[in-house]
Amino acid sequence: MAIIPQELSISLIKTTLHAATNNLGQLCRHANINMWASKRPYDRQTGTASYITHFNIPEFTTPAVVPTSGWSPRLPQGGEKSPFKMGDFVGYNHDEGIPLGIKKTDLSIPTVINPNTDVIKIKYTKGIVSFLQEVTALGCPYGIYIEGTNHNGAKCRFYSVDYDGLPSFSFSPRSIRKMFPQIEKWNLTLYFVVILIRRYALLQPCPDGTPFRLFPAQVHKGVEYINKVPLKFSAYYEYIEVTFSIMPSEPAGYFCPSDTVLDYVVLAYRKDGSSENLGGGTNVDVWREPTFIRDFRKDIYSYIEICMREPGSRRYPNAQWYPSIQYSGSYRTTGDPNYDLEYIFTFRGGESDCNVLIKAFDSDARPD
Repeated sequence: MAIIPQELSISLIKTTLHAATNNLGQLCRHANINMWASKRPYDRQTGTASYITHFNIPEFTTPAVVPTSGWSPRLPQGGEKSPFKMGDFVGYNHDEGIPLGIKKTDLSIPTVINPNTDVIKIKYTKGIVSFLQEVTALGCPYGIYIEGTNHNGAKCRFYSVDYDGLPSFSFSPRSIRKMFPQIEKWNLTLYFVVILIRRYALLQPCPDGTPFRLFPAQVHKGVEYINKVPLKFSAYYEYIEVTFSIMPSEPAGYFCPSDTVLDYVVLAYRKDGSSENLGGGTNVDVWREPTFIRDFRKDIYSYIEICMREPGSRRYPNAQWYPSIQYSGSYRTTGDPNYDLEYIFTFRGGESDCNVLIKAFDSDARPD
C-alpha cells in the first residue's frame, strides 16, 4: 500500500516502509521514509506543518564554497519537544514524487560544448508549484549558477535566473561571448539553484552576497536527479559584430513624420573577392529605429558595406544622413537620380566590432 489511510497501525507502517521493526521511534526515523512525502513524521523543534520546514536545504551565499551535502529530511528526535507520533503517517505516500529537480535524463549538455553552435537544454521538474514559493519565500525565481576559473586561472562566478526556469541556454550570443575569452581554457561547473532574492537577469557576473539554494541531488524512485554538471568547451570562432541602427534626430518641439522610409542592403565581402547579402529592407520606417545586427567570421570576410538609400520623395530635400559614431571606414554618394540621398558605408579591415548609429537630421522646421 503506497498511501497510508487514517485507520493506520504499526503493522501497516512497518509494511509500507519495508521495515523490520515494530518500534514507533525507529519507524518515525526510518531510512526508507520518502522524505518528499507531504505527510510524514517531522521534527517539531525546527519544523511546523509547512512543507518546506521539513527539510534541511543546502544553502550558500557567494563567494562561499558551494555545499557538497544534499537535501535531507528533518525527522523527529523523540521526547516532549519532538515526539514520535504515529498520526504523522496518516496520508503518507511512499511513492510521492520529487517536487523540484533536474532529472539527469532531461539534461542535454555535450561532453565538449561548441560555444558557437551548441545549446544546453534543461527540463525542470516542478511537481508542486507552491513548493517553489516556499523555497524562496519571495516567489520562485530559479535557474543556474556557474562557478570556476577563467583562462588566466582567476576565480569567476556567473548566474542567470528566471521565474520559469531556463529551458535552454547558449553561450553563442555576442554579449555572453565577450565574458568568456579563450573559453576552451575555462574550468566551469554549472549548478541548478533557486535564488533567495527577487532577481530576473540574463547571464551576468554574480555579485558577492547573492544567496542560493541548491536543487536536490539523489536517486528517487529509480530516477537520478542532479544539481551540478561540469562544463568543457571547444574554442570560439573569432567573430566580428556589426550593428546598424537608424533613428531620427529632430529639432525640439517637432513630431517625427511617419512617412520617411529608406532602402538598405548589407553586403559582406569575402577574402576571395565574392560577396554575400546579409540582409536588408525596402521602405523601412526610419522612425521605428530599424536595427540590423550580424556576426561574421573575420577569417572569412574582409569588409562589410551598408548601402543606404532614401527613396525619391522630395518632401524633405534638406535631410542629411550621417554616422554619429566613429568607425573604421568611409561613406560616399553615387548620384543615382532615383534617390534623393544615397550613401554607402564601408567597414574595412574586420579587426574589431563596429557599432554605427545613423541619424536623420534636418535643421529646417518640419511639419507634422
